[in-house]
Amino acid sequence: MLQVTTHGSPTGSETSRGTSPEPDRAGEPPLDDLDVGGHAVPTSDSGGGVEVLARAECLRLLGLGGVGRISVPTVAAPAIRPVNFVLDGEHVVFRTGETLLRTASRQGRPAEFEIDGTSPIDHTAWSVIATGRLADVTPDEHEYRLPLRPWAPGVKQRFVALSIDQLSGRRLAPVTRASRAVAPAGSDPDDWGRSAAVRRATGRLVNPVYRWWFRFSWSGLANIPRHGGALLVANHAGALPVDAMLTMHGIEKKLGRPVYGLHHRGLRELPYLGTILARNGGVVAHPDNALRLLRDEQQLVLVFPEGTKGTTKTYRDRYRLARFGRGGFVEAAMRAGVPVVPIAIAGTEESMPSPVRIPIDGETGIPIPLQALLLGPLGAFIHFPVKIEAHVLPPVVFDQPAGLDHYPPSEVAAATERVRSSLQAALNGRTSARRKVSA
Repeated sequence: MLQVTTHGSPTGSETSRGTSPEPDRAGEPPLDDLDVGGHAVPTSDSGGGVEVLARAECLRLLGLGGVGRISVPTVAAPAIRPVNFVLDGEHVVFRTGETLLRTASRQGRPAEFEIDGTSPIDHTAWSVIATGRLADVTPDEHEYRLPLRPWAPGVKQRFVALSIDQLSGRRLAPVTRASRAVAPAGSDPDDWGRSAAVRRATGRLVNPVYRWWFRFSWSGLANIPRHGGALLVANHAGALPVDAMLTMHGIEKKLGRPVYGLHHRGLRELPYLGTILARNGGVVAHPDNALRLLRDEQQLVLVFPEGTKGTTKTYRDRYRLARFGRGGFVEAAMRAGVPVVPIAIAGTEESMPSPVRIPIDGETGIPIPLQALLLGPLGAFIHFPVKIEAHVLPPVVFDQPAGLDHYPPSEVAAATERVRSSLQAALNGRTSARRKVSA
């Protein structure tokens, strides 16, 4: 365990350990309003959207680690330093090579540590303040190893611990939907720009192509929830992709539920196209937008994690899923507490095959469709009349609780690979069956 070494006693001007006075902080309840476990006792000023955090929640937030600020009193003014840290039991531990902090730890001076965080997704903010005394730390190589590396380069051999004698925390309550500037219920278009009237008009144009040109068919459609939010994850293909248009049209036609499709931010900036996409349910791909649609509005959201890596593949790489990025879509589903529903789409790779690609970087490039090679530039806008099949897989449900501020990257990566693997296996099976039929 952590071994704390005391090098000296407090000076006469300092009070004894554990009884150092806490500076007056406006808006915080007095210490008498906290019980011995650090749990908040209701106070008259507990409203106004400010939540007093229990000691257990404060320790949980400290346990996330990261970078905080240590404040040490000096003769002139408090000295504040940013430090990266770890939580060990009832101590905040950091490394330093600075003379001021080393001296303060040797003398056992009182100090305060503060860490905070904000979430642009739900407009919450929190702050935790720990008050105690500094002391040197002796890591026992046999029993204890500090998982702590210096944030900035330099020699920082000394480990310093701050005892958590007093602990307080605050959280600003999330902004409720009622307080947001949104369009009135039932308005058209809605506050995302989606217009039911435009969707009906688009449906009349798309339906002949959907039914007769691509002969679009579904299997496993019962796996898409009839109620509540769900993140629909599909493979992406085609230099001029039609999978989003056809998938959204099919689900709305079959289930009668609106579908919002996440797209690249750059598409919104294009003249006219940005407005057309918004009126048809297109939303800029961003965690804030995904969380609000999934959690607050309980909508169906369609995403293509491959992005442009999927639409710029050559024909020889057809149905080989590209990298799914950092798993932001999985973390959004975890935070919203909704399932991920994979959809394997077969046929789009053959509708616009690209035998040649002009490389831009290691993963993307400019695809040259076969139609463009045969018919010239106008051929790039023509799809072959290939039958397209969509197979909806069973929902992927996560064990992690919803609404956390942070999810371990290893768990997010494992969940992302789980979704990708199931989708790849389904694509392998569907394409193999298609080859047998064609043979």
